[in-house]
Amino acid sequence: MAKIGRYEQLLPFLVSHIPSYNETLAIFELKRAGSVLCAEAEIWHEHLTAQALTVDVANYTLTPNWEASIQRILDVEINTAAGVTAGTDGSSQQEDLYTFEPPDTLVLGDSIKPRETIASGLVVEVVLVPYLNTSEIADWVINMWSDGILAHAKWQLFSMLSQPWGNSGKALLAEKAWNKELNKAKQQDARGYKVGQGLEA
Repeated sequence: MAKIGRYEQLLPFLVSHIPSYNETLAIFELKRAGSVLCAEAEIWHEHLTAQALTVDVANYTLTPNWEASIQRILDVEINTAAGVTAGTDGSSQQEDLYTFEPPDTLVLGDSIKPRETIASGLVVEVVLVPYLNTSEIADWVINMWSDGILAHAKWQLFSMLSQPWGNSGKALLAEKAWNKELNKAKQQDARGYKVGQGLEA
């Protein structure tokens, strides 16, 4: 089982189905596929690094540890100083008590605005979508959903009928495979299923 962490590592699995191809374009389509999958199925969930709560401050900048944008907030946990010291989780806040202002600002409502400064008192879970210019995403995402990423990339490449590798029949088959993987991803995300797996060469 080979662990994949970069789009370029998927190239051998892609080009084995395409007799002639442009490597730069193929890598771009892999990156686009990853972004589309993460945006449409919302499969990439991440807890951001805990940050300090500051007394009477409502606005907090959210910073992913990856080259990715925040699509939406899934959960906001606010902890107490005692909870942080004890290593216990904070309390999840109701969605109507905070807002998300894209691209990266969490705004706490007056009722949950901190009354004291608490180091590492704020933990936010978000949905991430990788930028098109990034080469890496979380390895569990690219390994678990490699079939979907490859199917979307094949669909786009085979749809380029003016290119030597263009093939309308194969494009249709790849599109069907993509839709199947996308629906699977949406269903598993709805169940909160998130487990990494390897990719066989």
